[in-house]
Amino acid sequence: MDSSALFSLFRRAKCDEDGCEEMPVSQWQKTGIPVIIGVVLFIIAFVVMFLIVRKRRLQTKKKEEEAGRKIDLDDVEDRAAFRAGRKT
Repeated sequence: MDSSALFSLFRRAKCDEDGCEEMPVSQWQKTGIPVIIGVVLFIIAFVVMFLIVRKRRLQTKKKEEEAGRKIDLDDVEDRAAFRAGRKT
């Protein structure tokens, strides 16, 4: 087994006793593969950004709910104090 067969994955040339000649590259390899790679990268970036925005939105919603509960509790305590005759 000669060395050109071992490195066929890394080299785009076909070598024999006469010399090396460049292997042909199809139009699919020139345009199709880069387009697919670009689309996949775009989809991955979109999913990552969606997850980050969703996580922050949920954190914000949780903080607002906690603040709302605190306000509701304060309001209930104020009403109870008012009914008991202690005006604040």
